[in-house]
Amino acid sequence: MKMKFKSTFRTSPGLNTAIGISLSIIAGLLLVGSLATLLKGRAAGPVVKIPVASCDIEMGSTITAGEISTVEIPERYVVPGTVRDKGKIIGNRTLRFMGKGEPFTETSISSSSTGSLATRIPQGFRAYPLTIEGKRGAEGEIKVGDRVDVIATSIDTSTSKSIAKNRLVISIGGKGKNSSIEEAGILQLTLLVTPQEAELLAQSEVEGRVSVVLCPLNP
Repeated sequence: MKMKFKSTFRTSPGLNTAIGISLSIIAGLLLVGSLATLLKGRAAGPVVKIPVASCDIEMGSTITAGEISTVEIPERYVVPGTVRDKGKIIGNRTLRFMGKGEPFTETSISSSSTGSLATRIPQGFRAYPLTIEGKRGAEGEIKVGDRVDVIATSIDTSTSKSIAKNRLVISIGGKGKNSSIEEAGILQLTLLVTPQEAELLAQSEVEGRVSVVLCPLNP
């Protein structure tokens, strides 16, 4: 069998030529692929390191160092608004759910410096401005990223009920920005709510009084 195999190659120059051409084509394709990869990397710019979520992070959670990892990607593919300084991420809270491997952006964490509040509103939600008069106790300690329950009290029936639960605070006004508002004991919150909850909040503010209670942090 071995002698027959050698004989076939010796007596079939056409087969040898075909095999040689095939190997040349394969080598050429591999070379072209390698060059394309190198050129693509150069076209994408230098490689940079950016912080990303090392696990899924729920909306409103305080970001810890253990929830941040670093990846290297070409400069060209960095998402606009990406926060590259890990120190500016730790201790802040997520304004929406973040999936594992997702970069931290200015619009996804509570330290956002963007001028447009609308960029921080997830699909299916609304930003509702709520004015709380005569704040007391924990209401005065509420911070951006906290979660609250909203309770409506009817003037006619003197009954109370929760109309929005565990809702994220995305903006706060009237704290150190306007002395007359502060002295009057008025707290201005902007909450992330559903469209249905926004309707209930608007109705409750007309029919009676609304108040908020601070929720515990997510475990």
